[in-house]
Amino acid sequence: GDIQKSPYKNRIFVILDKVHGKDRVSDLIKMGIPGENVIVWDNNGIEYYYPAAILDTIFHTHNAKDNISIVGDVVSVGTTSYTKSKLAELVVAKMDANTVYCSEFEEKLLEKIQKVSG
Repeated sequence: GDIQKSPYKNRIFVILDKVHGKDRVSDLIKMGIPGENVIVWDNNGIEYYYPAAILDTIFHTHNAKDNISIVGDVVSVGTTSYTKSKLAELVVAKMDANTVYCSEFEEKLLEKIQKVSG
């Protein structure tokens, strides 16, 4: 349907990574997505925004977030590797109401969602 006329227009958020984001923002705004609801991450990959403590637990190390290597569909830290899909499952299984997120995730996404949720 027509996003510009949708009653949910202000509740639609689009998240783009650094590589694909810049070219797409104006297209999304033309489609009716509010500009403030188009989020471009500073890094390329959602894996960089997973909670640091959870990544440390999964990869059995400290500062896993600072040592992520992504090649194709494989995310590695040191000698431990997971597919992106498997890592997402592991991360989500460990999340709860006390999970601490990085500031960029909080500021660019969660705070905006809270504003429109009331």
